[in-house]
Amino acid sequence: MMLLCMMMIIMSILAVLVVSSDSMDTIITCGSVVKLESLSTKDAVVHEHYYLRSSGISWGSGAGQQIVTVRKDDNQGAGDARSTNDAYWLVEGPSSSSCVSGDNIKCGSIIRLKHVSTNKYLHSHRDTSNLSGQQEVTGYDGGDDGDDWIIDCITNTGVVDDDYWLYNTAISLRHRTTGKYLTSSSKYQYHEGNCPGCPIIGDREVACGSSSKDNEWKVAGGMIITQQTPDEGDDNDEGKSMKEEEL
Repeated sequence: MMLLCMMMIIMSILAVLVVSSDSMDTIITCGSVVKLESLSTKDAVVHEHYYLRSSGISWGSGAGQQIVTVRKDDNQGAGDARSTNDAYWLVEGPSSSSCVSGDNIKCGSIIRLKHVSTNKYLHSHRDTSNLSGQQEVTGYDGGDDGDDWIIDCITNTGVVDDDYWLYNTAISLRHRTTGKYLTSSSKYQYHEGNCPGCPIIGDREVACGSSSKDNEWKVAGGMIITQQTPDEGDDNDEGKSMKEEEL
């Protein structure tokens, strides 16, 4: 509900047009709201999809910051209604500067991801994660460079930095200050044995680690903000307008 309200406010302010898109060449832009799917935890056999998510729940130990996990999509029948509502992230510029809404994001760019429903940034630091013993990932509102991530675009020939971040295309998120990669694996799942009574039973840990196939993610949904240049010869157009694509 909160996400829907936010989208309505944005649409009313910017007079954006909502259109549907399944295009593989849709470019992710500043100001867009994205849903990130973990490619390493996707089970192709049973068609399970796990998405990066968070909520207002914080750890009682360690840094005590907001919990970030991946959770199975609620449309698969085994998840719950929180999966979709908690899985949206607003794309912003790095902590040291801002970006212009609608500007295309190139591979190699530094971004931040703000969790839509809690306003916490995807964050990492050198504290140890609970299950894998890697680098902890949390939601945090401190506004420092621990919120900064580098977009590494992945192709069959390796990582490229001369292209744009595309919808439904593999990327890695490299933590700017530590060089570690956002990662999730089916090996590290919360259950009653390792997290008794936890509200995240069934979720899988998100951490930062060394480069591997567990680092791969893609944008699998959201709202993409794009700029529209006025048609030539239209005397009524004074500048660029905004358009919103629903993925």
